[in-house]
Amino acid sequence: MMQVYIVYMGSLPDGDPAYSPLAHHLSILHSVVEDRSYKRSFNGFAANLTDMEKDKLASMFVNREFADMKEVVSIFPSRTLQLQTTRSWDFMGLTEEISRNSSIVESDIIVGVFDTGMAFGLNLIALRTKVSVLLLRDGKVFVTVAKISLATSIKLIGARHYGYESARDEIGHGTHTASTVAGNAVKDVNFYGLANGTARGGVPAAKIAAHQVCIPCCQYHTLLAAFDDAIADGVNIITISLGQLDPIDLDEDAIAIGAFHAMKKGILTSQAAGNLSLGIASVSSVAPWILTVAASNTDRNFVDKIVLATWSMNHTNNNISTGAFAYGSGHINPVNAINPGLVYEASEEDYINLLCTIYDEGKVRQISGDKNSTCPTGSAKGSAKDHNYPSMGAKVEPTNPFSVNFHRRVKNVGLANSTYKAKIFLNSKVDIEVMPEVLSFKSLNEEKDFDVTVVGRGLPDQSQVSGSLVWSDGVHSVRSPIVRRYIDFYEFEVVV
Repeated sequence: MMQVYIVYMGSLPDGDPAYSPLAHHLSILHSVVEDRSYKRSFNGFAANLTDMEKDKLASMFVNREFADMKEVVSIFPSRTLQLQTTRSWDFMGLTEEISRNSSIVESDIIVGVFDTGMAFGLNLIALRTKVSVLLLRDGKVFVTVAKISLATSIKLIGARHYGYESARDEIGHGTHTASTVAGNAVKDVNFYGLANGTARGGVPAAKIAAHQVCIPCCQYHTLLAAFDDAIADGVNIITISLGQLDPIDLDEDAIAIGAFHAMKKGILTSQAAGNLSLGIASVSSVAPWILTVAASNTDRNFVDKIVLATWSMNHTNNNISTGAFAYGSGHINPVNAINPGLVYEASEEDYINLLCTIYDEGKVRQISGDKNSTCPTGSAKGSAKDHNYPSMGAKVEPTNPFSVNFHRRVKNVGLANSTYKAKIFLNSKVDIEVMPEVLSFKSLNEEKDFDVTVVGRGLPDQSQVSGSLVWSDGVHSVRSPIVRRYIDFYEFEVVV
């Protein structure tokens, strides 16, 4: 429960016209909430407020009563997030036998893991030198690139905690997610004899920087503190297996805010899509600068003896699905992703233009930190569907005929001299036209534009049409899934 405290400071000092009681009080308050002041990678702070203080602050923000409030982008509560979580890499084609240059490339990768901390000493996250143990005694000591050679065999090169006595994982979730992305290879792992094999991460040679943000609750203000530190510390990738139940406005979503500033520094943020539902429109991670990772089904059955009571049994079919959400389209193929041929590249400027479709120019400048940022006006402003994304989505009226145009740009990262032809895989319920149908490249990093027009009839309730657009040069196949579905509770159709 909140408690209001009075800080009594005696009489006002005499004979000091420069003294400001308000500035003095704010200075003291700042020293108290030092750990919740975000000042390394972006600007902001968190404060413990009563309901009355919160209402007053919100009123000041809306009315812009003070000059300092003009620099505020948003004020929002620190919400609580939920935790979300051996053969995954084999299933995706990234087997142990895949050729990889771990010592040169992968060992230089630092993965920032935002979760429940780390269980030190496990084989998957083995600490192989005494140095790392000593460095982890203080949760705020972080091993930087300048202090340690990344080519060494140390797995855990840093651990931070926010408001707890140490970064040690008492729950296990953080250790599990960290081992999934960068755990060492451990042979003969099984669950009571089932599924015996080698457990390993996707990038076993990578380094881990653990950030304990769940203590045990996972709250916005600690998550933003972790972003503030990780970006400044120089991690290469941030992985977050946390999320909320529903999407939040981008300027009030802590993960979207932190990931945006990470993107500006060239750091990729990967977040779990959510565990809420198997249904459509159930993803809570919607910021386009985040790599959102959804769960998939299992490609195997476990056969064993079990003892049941007199209950009836339902047999579950675990066959791998096909279609727009299956492996190779919606499901990433990591081996082919290394050499994609074409990429849909989005720069910081592209994301700024996307924000311009949501917010006014003043707020966009505050978010980007660029006082010279300008937003297009009129018809040039566009909409979210114009963002240079591999997927294509737009709202249309339910059950009515529609026509939607998407403009996209691709960059050649495959063969210098190459020609890609468009192929459409779709049934007769939707017509798709691509212009031009052929893209010819003369050099690497050359860019080409194209337009996709989708025309269709209205769909009955709960029906779905799926297919794909594929650009192919005979060597590479660049695939974009196309899904048209009626969503009754949102009352619009989606073209993806």
